[in-house]
Amino acid sequence: MISNITGVVTDIETSRIVLQIHENLGLSVIIPPAYVKNDQSNLKLNQVIKLYTIIRIKEEEFLLYGFKTPEERNLFIELIAINGVGPRIALSIIGNLGVNGLYEAISNGNLIAFKSISGVGDKTAKRILIEFKAQIPSFPTELFDALSSMGFRRNEIYEVWSKLIRDKTDIHLGNEELVKLFLRYLKK
Repeated sequence: MISNITGVVTDIETSRIVLQIHENLGLSVIIPPAYVKNDQSNLKLNQVIKLYTIIRIKEEEFLLYGFKTPEERNLFIELIAINGVGPRIALSIIGNLGVNGLYEAISNGNLIAFKSISGVGDKTAKRILIEFKAQIPSFPTELFDALSSMGFRRNEIYEVWSKLIRDKTDIHLGNEELVKLFLRYLKK
């Protein structure tokens, strides 16, 4: 498997770029469309970038998918394993919600966040929530209140919670220990 590639962006389309990785070798890489539409992504021609990749074989062609972080790539793999979620929808979810936004939507049971993405209907949104909810422990309300009262913003709190879960940290601690753990992560 090709884990990551670094190259120069030589062509940009809606959901695909060409990365020149060697003088005579350019790879076509499928990316979340939001990477191109979002001005904050700073995806520009002649820019050197690194993408974390996965290859999928579809009938007689090899498709190379690229992501900005290993977490996005892993999330893509988890999403396409869900019945009814194909690569196009998974790319849209990652591009629109991002890793932290997805975990926040799941923690809050926010169907609307998923249904706002093109191609995701009610049944698919519910299926995504059910599949991921089983993997993600719910966020303790008391912990959220404590961290909020300390001045931390909602997105910071959910970002750390997502990171703790992804890092497989033991989150079955008391609130006091969890606050200490959060403070260590938030200071990094």
